[in-house]
Amino acid sequence: MSKLISTPAVVLALFLSGHISAQEEAPPTTASFLAQHHVEDTPTALRAALSSPDPAVRGVAAGLLAQKKDTKSIPFLEAALVHEPRPDIQVTLAGALNQLGDGVGHLWLVNKCKQANAEPVARMLAANELLGAHSDECLGSALDVLAANPDHDGTSQGLLYLRKSKTPPANSLRELKIKLEATLSDDSTSEDRWNASEFWPSLEIRPR
Repeated sequence: MSKLISTPAVVLALFLSGHISAQEEAPPTTASFLAQHHVEDTPTALRAALSSPDPAVRGVAAGLLAQKKDTKSIPFLEAALVHEPRPDIQVTLAGALNQLGDGVGHLWLVNKCKQANAEPVARMLAANELLGAHSDECLGSALDVLAANPDHDGTSQGLLYLRKSKTPPANSLRELKIKLEATLSDDSTSEDRWNASEFWPSLEIRPR
């Protein structure tokens, strides 16, 4: 396998691996990533990799098991989720379970995106994982997170969710515009501003 994997859990894990190691200039392919970490692309090896000390390896292994539709790995993924210390890899594990049709994964993601005292970026990663699996349940959570003016990563993930969401907001147009404008500052990235304006073109979002 030499191509990039398109399932949400693996994309997130490969993205995280670049942030964790900061060694590649370009996103790694799954084949090169596995070779670099001496992991075979087999269900048995990937299940073992769920216990790797490297969080990126754990995440990629989970995503690949989901892509392979290896339902026999569900108990291994559930056990890994219970013991996983990193919130971002927790999301990847839960996302893999969700893709395999496991209710534990779906419930975990829904609970995380709606958990008011959780880290904003973890909430929005969970929301986007659900959205990637065609489950649009976290719009209210995204608006709440953005209204609280989270850090850059939380803001970016929240705006990404809004751009991809197909659910009409319950908020009035004026209230929604105020919330979105409040998330943007002069140092906001162009991607963040684009995500905000694309959510509802008539908002004409402007950075503060």
